[in-house]
Amino acid sequence: MTLVRDKFSLFLVILTTGCGGSLAPLPTQTPTLSYSQRIAAELVVNGEIKEIKLPSTLTIWGYVSSDAPSTSPHEVPIQVKDGTKFSRCPVGIVDSLADFMIGDKVVIEGQWEGETFMANSLQPLFYSVEGIVTAQKVNQIETASGTLVLDENVRGFNQMGEQISGDELKVGISFYGDFCDDPTSAQRILVGFRLK
Repeated sequence: MTLVRDKFSLFLVILTTGCGGSLAPLPTQTPTLSYSQRIAAELVVNGEIKEIKLPSTLTIWGYVSSDAPSTSPHEVPIQVKDGTKFSRCPVGIVDSLADFMIGDKVVIEGQWEGETFMANSLQPLFYSVEGIVTAQKVNQIETASGTLVLDENVRGFNQMGEQISGDELKVGISFYGDFCDDPTSAQRILVGFRLK
């Protein structure tokens, strides 16, 4: 199973080897980690950026996936490196740590090297929302859980799985969606949805 992120859309690609069979590696192939080994080797940090020291260091107030469930949020030192991939709410792919700001809520994939978490990717923290559109204005909708601003490129899917635009989110429509917080505007940005 491979996860691929394109701007804010998350696609799941399932790779299979056929009906119950398996493929043996060729003798010249280099062994690779299994899916579960890769997941175990790579950790995730999620939380809010508290400090940025350009060009490559930041501090997160949050959690590491290896923390015990009862762990309180704590400071996590993060180092970005050559090859780290960046994405920021609501703009999408960005060039560097300089494009982020204090208050951004992020998810960071990587691994520990000593006392520092080395980032492979830094991307927005997405939240799920489910509800019924109770009011609609230009580029925003109201729900029982509050206002959602529609990203200019927001796309969703209808009940048949066909891609639709944010214009389909009209009063009375029931939907599921994902949003991220934009600290520059203090708004919740809807980045994807599916009609119920």
